[in-house]
Amino acid sequence: MRVRIIFSVSERQNDHGTLTIKHFLAIQEKYGQQELQSALNYWYSSAQKDYNSLVDRYPLEGKLLDQDERLLKMKQWCMNMKIRATPTLFVNGKELPENYAVKDLKYFF
Repeated sequence: MRVRIIFSVSERQNDHGTLTIKHFLAIQEKYGQQELQSALNYWYSSAQKDYNSLVDRYPLEGKLLDQDERLLKMKQWCMNMKIRATPTLFVNGKELPENYAVKDLKYFF
C-alpha cells in the first residue's frame, strides 16, 4: 500500500500552513526523503501543531526562501488537480474520502 500526502498551499507568505509546507520542502531538499518522513511523523503525531517546535527540531538556516518556486509549482498543480484540503491523502492513487483517516486503512487492507 502506498500513501501520498498532498498539501494545498496559500499565496500568503506568512500563513502558518504555508510556512510549515515550505519547511517540509526544505527538509526534503536539505536532508532527503527519509528525514522528511521523520518530520511528517513528528508533525502528525504531535497533539499541538506548533511550527516553532518544528523549526527547533529541524533548523534550516534560511533554506525557506529557496522554496518559493517549488511552492508556486505545487500550488498550480493543486489547482489543476482540484486539491481542496490540507492534507489530501491518496492511497494507491485514489483519494481517501474525507470521512476516513490513515488510521482507518487497517480495516481495508
